[in-house]
Formats: sequence, C-alpha cells, structure tokens
Amino acid sequence: MKFKKLAGGGYFKIINRMVPQALETLGYDQAQIDRIIRYAVGGGSLKEAPFINHVALASKGFDAPTLEKVEGSLGSAFDIRFVFNKFTLGEEFCIEKLGFTASSSTTSPSTCCPASASPRPRSTRPTPSSPAP
Repeated sequence: MKFKKLAGGGYFKIINRMVPQALETLGYDQAQIDRIIRYAVGGGSLKEAPFINHVALASKGFDAPTLEKVEGSLGSAFDIRFVFNKFTLGEEFCIEKLGFTASSSTTSPSTCCPASASPRPRSTRPTPSSPAP
C-alpha cells in the first residue's frame, strides 16, 4: 500500500502494481483479485461498513449533512482519525452531539476526542526511562 500526497491536501491510496500480477500468479481469478485490492485499499465509504456505518453514526447524533462531511473526507484521508475531527465535524458538533467539553475538544488539536480518550491501545514496549514489564 502506498500513500501519495495530493497537491490540494489529503492523500490517495494506491496498491503496488505488482500485487495484482502476483495474485494472478498465485491462482486467484480476476473477481478475487478485485475484492482483495478493494479490501486493501478500502472502499472510501462507511455507508455499508460492517460496524461503524451510517446507521451506527446516526444513532450517535450524526445527521445527514454531517455524514456527508464524513463521506467527503474519507477518500483523501491518510487515517480515519483525520476524518473524525473538529475541523471536519465542527467543534460545535463535537461539543453538542458527542458531549465533549470545549476544553476536551482542544486537548488534541486534530480530533474532537480528548487525547486520553483515544481508542488506540498504548504501547507496552518499555521506554528508556521505564523498566520492562
């Protein structure tokens, strides 16, 4: 997977040109190759995603205009966290609909979630100043 930075901002995901050829050599048919590439590159939409989709987001307060903002940002986002942020959703939405305070929405400049609420697991690798677990 490669990420090419776009001149106007955002990123474009592409798969190495050799991947389809390698998959064909391994015996995959064209339909299987297309599905594998689509999975690797991503669909660029949450509309029919299995867990975090439009229905799930609507149940959390995402209205049609906000879902349009999310969908419009997905295609060029390097990481999904760059879509779910106060710059895409609006600080007012993050505070009113998602329940963050004004101070928590500014804790992490790129997201409307405070940095301490990040769903990303913390590394368990020891740092130079901490002992190994």
